[in-house]
Amino acid sequence: MNRKMMERTIIRMALEEMVAGGCEIQLRSGNALVTLRTTDVEAVMQKLMAADEEYLWVWYHAENDWEYSGMISFIYGKNGWDVIKNDLPDLKPFLKRTSEFSDRLSKVI
Repeated sequence: MNRKMMERTIIRMALEEMVAGGCEIQLRSGNALVTLRTTDVEAVMQKLMAADEEYLWVWYHAENDWEYSGMISFIYGKNGWDVIKNDLPDLKPFLKRTSEFSDRLSKVI
Protein backbone atom coordinates (compact mmCIF):
# COMPACT_ATOMS: atom_id res chain seq x y z
CA MET A 1 0.00 0.00 0.00
CA ASN A 2 1.54 3.31 -1.02
CA ARG A 3 1.48 6.41 1.20
CA LYS A 4 -1.39 8.14 -0.58
CA MET A 5 -3.59 5.06 -0.46
CA MET A 6 -2.76 4.61 3.22
CA GLU A 7 -3.76 8.23 3.95
CA ARG A 8 -7.04 7.86 2.06
CA THR A 9 -7.83 4.56 3.81
CA ILE A 10 -7.26 6.06 7.26
CA ILE A 11 -9.27 9.18 6.44
CA ARG A 12 -12.17 7.14 5.03
CA MET A 13 -12.16 5.00 8.15
CA ALA A 14 -12.22 8.11 10.35
CA LEU A 15 -15.06 9.72 8.38
CA GLU A 16 -17.13 6.53 8.43
CA GLU A 17 -16.53 6.06 12.14
CA MET A 18 -17.54 9.64 12.98
CA VAL A 19 -20.68 9.55 10.81
CA ALA A 20 -21.66 6.16 12.29
CA GLY A 21 -21.24 7.75 15.74
CA GLY A 22 -23.79 10.44 14.89
CA CYS A 23 -21.51 13.24 13.72
CA GLU A 24 -21.75 15.64 10.80
CA ILE A 25 -18.49 16.61 9.11
CA GLN A 26 -17.27 19.58 7.08
CA LEU A 27 -14.04 19.79 5.08
CA ARG A 28 -12.04 23.01 4.98
CA SER A 29 -8.81 23.86 3.20
CA GLY A 30 -7.16 26.88 4.82
CA ASN A 31 -9.98 29.38 5.27
CA ALA A 32 -11.93 27.97 2.32
CA LEU A 33 -15.03 25.91 2.88
CA VAL A 34 -14.76 22.78 0.71
CA THR A 35 -17.94 20.95 1.75
CA LEU A 36 -21.00 21.90 3.72
CA ARG A 37 -21.80 19.98 6.90
CA THR A 38 -22.74 16.50 5.79
CA THR A 39 -22.91 12.82 6.61
CA ASP A 40 -21.97 11.95 3.01
CA VAL A 41 -18.54 10.34 3.32
CA GLU A 42 -18.16 9.98 -0.48
CA ALA A 43 -18.75 13.71 -1.04
CA VAL A 44 -15.94 14.53 1.39
CA MET A 45 -13.62 11.84 0.00
CA GLN A 46 -13.97 13.28 -3.52
CA LYS A 47 -12.74 16.69 -2.33
CA LEU A 48 -9.76 15.50 -0.27
CA MET A 49 -6.10 16.16 -0.95
CA ALA A 50 -6.43 19.43 -2.81
CA ALA A 51 -3.83 20.98 -0.47
CA ASP A 52 -0.98 19.77 1.74
CA GLU A 53 -3.09 20.29 4.86
CA GLU A 54 -6.86 20.22 5.33
CA TYR A 55 -9.20 20.42 8.28
CA LEU A 56 -12.27 18.45 9.21
CA TRP A 57 -14.73 20.23 11.46
CA VAL A 58 -16.96 17.89 13.42
CA TRP A 59 -20.41 18.43 14.94
CA TYR A 60 -22.31 16.09 17.23
CA HIS A 61 -26.05 16.10 17.86
CA ALA A 62 -26.50 16.66 21.58
CA GLU A 63 -29.96 16.98 23.12
CA ASN A 64 -31.94 19.21 20.75
CA ASP A 65 -29.18 20.90 18.79
CA TRP A 66 -25.91 20.34 16.97
CA GLU A 67 -22.74 21.22 18.88
CA TYR A 68 -19.33 21.89 17.39
CA SER A 69 -17.20 19.05 18.75
CA GLY A 70 -13.78 19.91 17.36
CA MET A 71 -11.41 19.81 14.45
CA ILE A 72 -9.02 17.28 12.98
CA SER A 73 -6.07 18.24 10.79
CA PHE A 74 -5.10 16.05 7.85
CA ILE A 75 -1.45 16.60 6.94
CA TYR A 76 -0.37 14.76 3.81
CA GLY A 77 3.03 13.58 2.65
CA LYS A 78 4.63 12.19 5.78
CA ASN A 79 4.51 8.44 6.53
CA GLY A 80 0.88 7.83 5.61
CA TRP A 81 -0.25 6.28 8.89
CA ASP A 82 0.24 9.66 10.63
CA VAL A 83 -2.12 11.66 8.36
CA ILE A 84 -4.42 12.60 11.28
CA LYS A 85 -3.08 15.35 13.51
CA ASN A 86 -4.55 17.41 16.32
CA ASP A 87 -7.48 15.16 17.13
CA LEU A 88 -9.05 16.60 20.28
CA PRO A 89 -9.95 14.51 23.34
CA ASP A 90 -13.68 15.11 22.66
CA LEU A 91 -13.28 13.35 19.30
CA LYS A 92 -11.31 10.31 20.52
CA PRO A 93 -14.45 8.18 21.16
CA PHE A 94 -15.38 8.69 17.49
CA LEU A 95 -11.93 7.62 16.28
CA LYS A 96 -11.22 4.52 18.36
CA ARG A 97 -11.09 2.00 15.47
CA THR A 98 -9.20 4.43 13.24
CA SER A 99 -6.60 5.16 15.92
CA GLU A 100 -6.04 1.46 16.57
CA PHE A 101 -5.60 0.79 12.84
CA SER A 102 -3.19 3.70 12.44
CA ASP A 103 -1.16 2.57 15.47
CA ARG A 104 -0.87 -0.95 14.01
CA LEU A 105 0.32 0.45 10.69
CA SER A 106 2.95 2.61 12.40
CA LYS A 107 4.52 -0.53 13.87
CA VAL A 108 4.86 -2.40 10.59
CA ILE A 109 5.95 0.42 8.31
